[in-house]
Amino acid sequence: MLAGLDRDASDPILGRKLGDYEILGLIAAGGMGRVYRARRADGSFEREVAVKVSAGSGVSRELLSRFAQEQSVLAGLNHPNICQLYDALVTDEGWPCIVMELIDGETIVDYCEKNNIGLRDRVRLLVDVVAAVAYAHSQLVVHRDIKPANVLVSENGQVKLLDFGIAKLLESDSGLTKAAPMTPRYASPEQLLGQPVTVASDIAQLGLLIYEVLTGDPLNPSETLASAIQRAADGRSLRVELERGKDLPREVLPIIEQCLRADPSDRYANAGNLKADLEAYLNDYPVSAVGQSAGYRMRKFLVRNLSTAVTAGVALVAIVAGVSWYTWQLALARAEAEAQAAEARLEAERANQVSQFLITLFDAPDPENARGADVSVRQVLEAGIDKIRNDLEGQERLQADLLMTLGSVFNELGEFDKGGPLLEEAVEIHRKRPSPDSTAYATALYTQAQYLSFTGELESAAATSKEALEIARKTPTNESLVLQTKLLNSLAIVLSRLNRFEDSEAHYQEAIAIRTRIYGADHLETSEPFANYALLLMKMGRFEEAFPLLESAYEIAVQELGPYHPWIAPRAINLSRTYKELGRIEEAEELLRVALDQDRHVYGEAHHYVASSLQNLGILIFEEKDRSEGIKLLEQGLAIEEESLGGEHIDTNQTRYQLAGFYTEVGRHDEAGRLLDQAESVLEDVLEGDHIYLTELGRFRGKHLLAVDRLELAAAELAASAAMIERLLGVDSERLPAVLLPLAEALAASGRNDDAVATFSRGVRLLEVAGEASAEHYARLEELKKAAGGYSAPPN
Repeated sequence: MLAGLDRDASDPILGRKLGDYEILGLIAAGGMGRVYRARRADGSFEREVAVKVSAGSGVSRELLSRFAQEQSVLAGLNHPNICQLYDALVTDEGWPCIVMELIDGETIVDYCEKNNIGLRDRVRLLVDVVAAVAYAHSQLVVHRDIKPANVLVSENGQVKLLDFGIAKLLESDSGLTKAAPMTPRYASPEQLLGQPVTVASDIAQLGLLIYEVLTGDPLNPSETLASAIQRAADGRSLRVELERGKDLPREVLPIIEQCLRADPSDRYANAGNLKADLEAYLNDYPVSAVGQSAGYRMRKFLVRNLSTAVTAGVALVAIVAGVSWYTWQLALARAEAEAQAAEARLEAERANQVSQFLITLFDAPDPENARGADVSVRQVLEAGIDKIRNDLEGQERLQADLLMTLGSVFNELGEFDKGGPLLEEAVEIHRKRPSPDSTAYATALYTQAQYLSFTGELESAAATSKEALEIARKTPTNESLVLQTKLLNSLAIVLSRLNRFEDSEAHYQEAIAIRTRIYGADHLETSEPFANYALLLMKMGRFEEAFPLLESAYEIAVQELGPYHPWIAPRAINLSRTYKELGRIEEAEELLRVALDQDRHVYGEAHHYVASSLQNLGILIFEEKDRSEGIKLLEQGLAIEEESLGGEHIDTNQTRYQLAGFYTEVGRHDEAGRLLDQAESVLEDVLEGDHIYLTELGRFRGKHLLAVDRLELAAAELAASAAMIERLLGVDSERLPAVLLPLAEALAASGRNDDAVATFSRGVRLLEVAGEASAEHYARLEELKKAAGGYSAPPN
């Protein structure tokens, strides 16, 4: 509380002792009572405090009991931006008193105006206020009277929110006061109408506070109480007039207006979501209150990443410099390329007749080109292998090109045992007979790297891609430049699967910059690395950044490629995941069914791409609609993968542990255990060290052990999974709550109640940051606290 003193001999409280506290002077007086400065007078320790004395009287025994209970709850609000409550007592006159931390500071509006605080720094102060409110809501406490007078800033710039829950303490069914306490100018519509007060009321008051802190003036200074009540009764939202809001940033105004909507359900669902939007504004992320358009998100993405890349000095700076380098190199190489052109044309003419015949023959079964045509021509393909080796003797480069084409076709058909050796043979031909133009050799290595990636040999795939990239850079032609972007994109995918996220991001950004230079930002070719980069961002939990890239990539593909093309399905799947994160379930399902139809049409029923689409659709259906149907879809996908990829493939075992998780949830524990054992035996052998797939396996294993009452093993498995996520993605990763919440349940079931409360609390806080905390989470947290005797250990 403010530290000024005002001696008043007529004040019956001044100079008295209230419990263990000696009243020193009056700080402030208002409609809810008076606030005094005091010090502890029992000699136990020296501390000055603020004592708030209510103007009410006539407290019943029942109310005194409730008052004491609620005081203990509020005293547990330990947050750096909440004024700490120390004690509660009742005077001889029957007046309730609250003893709290003494804050030497001034109101947030006065502090900002007197110190000429800039707008962005004001928003940062408000983020602290909203964080305090979000924390209190997580403890099931509502403020009810958020206003500038109740938000102080100390001399060192720390925000402190006062009187948290005091309105709740002083209110009763019979009433210490005749009406629920409130400040009319800052009251929510529900308070004005005497309706039940929820967290939505605090959201409305935060909106008014945000406006006043940013502008220095209250939003509605001339509105009377009668007109405010009428506005609330009419269901009209309090709006910021155009003239009054012209100086506010265009992304902040929608935040304020969403807080002030008349219908509580139209406001922010919780304070965590509001905080996320304020932080998004500060960090140049898309603000949810502004909208979800792809154009807006793309603009924010570009602004944010250009600035961060300049600061980092790694990816985009290198890209900008690289574009100039590539242009310079192309100019230098033009003369040499022209000199080589005559020889290339002569060789092309000699081989043209044969190559055109063979390429046409062998490319036909490739689903990329056939687009749904009959692909059952394996006998022709196998006969072609001997034709290439025998009929083209002496034309090694042509042999290599055709073997590479044939190997790629077999791989696309899922017959890796036939395609892989052909690719290796093509690479060996290039290695033994190098050409001045290194593009063909680099292309062969690129194709082989894709094969290695398909078969799960990730380290080999990364090494081969790097070798191909180094070779491709030696030939400064436009064709080589395009190939380099393919290699950068392919290498980034592999590095992402190996959890080398920073390296992956740098390669994606370089590929995007080069393709933008060649094709333009909105071209189909540029959308490919954008789409894959978005997958990396999703894997890292950066969904807001991923969404505009995915939406744009999908829209471009549909417009440019028509109804059936292999690029459509993966982009539909990836966009659907983001729709699911945003709660747009029907749109997500529609996209997944489009992807499944696309893959079946292009690849046939038994291809591993079809299995992937079945898996994604099955997960959505299981979680959102029908568990039985979801399991059937996943079982179909697993059967296809076991047949087409084999039981040792990474993707097969990822599907196994996902299906095991579903079996656990429906009580099919024996089947779940069998699948988890299979997946674990493969993945722990294939994947070295920490890996995202191993964290997922640990999560599903832990939940299965919890379901079969093997509690200590469950807790150990889940704790190990959480620790691995922290090592990979940090202690604030959005992936953590999915592990922390079941870990808390395992701890509680083992009787480790304090550890359970701390773990569950941490999970809920992370959900709040992501805007995903629900009433069920808070209710369960309260149950765990009660089981722990009302005490919770400090969070880890």
